[in-house]
Amino acid sequence: MAAEQLSKVRLCLIESVNVAALNDLIDCLRAKYPPVLSNREANQIQQGHQVTEDKTGLLVDMVSKKGNNASTHLFDILKLRHLDIFQGLPLDQAVDRNSYENQLSKVRKILIDRVNDALLKDLIDWLRDANPPVLTVREANEIMQSRLVTEDRVGQLIDLMLKKGDTSSAIMLSVLELRDKNLAEDIGLI
Repeated sequence: MAAEQLSKVRLCLIESVNVAALNDLIDCLRAKYPPVLSNREANQIQQGHQVTEDKTGLLVDMVSKKGNNASTHLFDILKLRHLDIFQGLPLDQAVDRNSYENQLSKVRKILIDRVNDALLKDLIDWLRDANPPVLTVREANEIMQSRLVTEDRVGQLIDLMLKKGDTSSAIMLSVLELRDKNLAEDIGLI
């Protein structure tokens, strides 16, 4: 379903992705484990055309041909790192709405049990550094400086992301996947 959605928003992506965003998408898709793009494919995109729109079209075509998982990863990267582009995409509500909120809600207990202080700090830093930020400095400080045990602070963070909605939940899950692949795999993100 994600591959179908990616094909539907191809033209919109071609029109909205700039050079910096394109290079970032390529780097993220190449760095993923296992990689969505091989080094050869990344070089083909970057060196094959002069015009950014053509390069973006080639990227979208390559990723959508790789199926739903690869397409989902592209959408996740857009949500995490290029929210302005993602929010401008005409996605079907049935595909996008609440899926990440539900997923985060389902794994809440596991995350509370498994996220340690170091990972919690990483998650908070990444959520503050997202563009636009998902967490304010005040929210981050309230969670990190509270006298609660780690499990309660993780619960606070998850509840805040759920309250902020699907996009915030998606960004948190994407950051979790980037920061702790083993945990992400255990809870079914990978």
